[in-house]
Amino acid sequence: MKKLVSIFLLVFCTVFLTGCVDLKINEELTINQDGSMDHSIQFLSSDNMLIFEKEIKDGFTKTLSEKGFGNLSPVKEMDYFGVKGSNHIDKTGKIGYFDLSSCYDSSNKYFHLIDNSVDYFLFKYYDLTVNVDVDGMFSDVNNEMVTLSEYKFTLNLPVKILESNANNVYNNNQSATWLLSIGGKNSIHAEFIVINIQNIVILTCSLVLLLILLIVLLILKKKKRLKNK
Repeated sequence: MKKLVSIFLLVFCTVFLTGCVDLKINEELTINQDGSMDHSIQFLSSDNMLIFEKEIKDGFTKTLSEKGFGNLSPVKEMDYFGVKGSNHIDKTGKIGYFDLSSCYDSSNKYFHLIDNSVDYFLFKYYDLTVNVDVDGMFSDVNNEMVTLSEYKFTLNLPVKILESNANNVYNNNQSATWLLSIGGKNSIHAEFIVINIQNIVILTCSLVLLLILLIVLLILKKKKRLKNK
């Protein structure tokens, strides 16, 4: 009986004296050279909730599964534990191009994608902004025991980022990380160029054929001139 009371007091102190579940979210989007994407997200809880590790992990797993994430696995990061889920999104559209709408649906009220990109013949200049409503994502969670302490978003590209409002740009300007604020407006902005390989090949082949045609015409013209002599 004393043991049960001790466990109850331990649980009470852990939950109510520490205040809440300290939640961190790490989201990462990697755009591959072929236009496909790898999307992953981690839900992490502070170690002061280790006594409820199974229950918390089960909750994280259920949430990620409901959001369509697969490859669910436990993760450990410093003083945090949790669950990671990931998805691979096949290539869409033209060669060397990608479509963020397959990752951030336009019907999602928490993510609003603004695409000011310009499509040229040889390349596409991407000018993308994603407005993220972090507060709205958790407004429906009527649970004072859960507090979001950090939301980190990382973007990995096969090309260099030209302009962005990221907190940190690294990996030869091909990766960027944003720390999204809680209780404020969040905007993820990035600009970069993706070469249209297909159109470059078409242009190159056309120029080569044109050059061959010109050479043939010059040879025929020269033969005709010699024949007339």
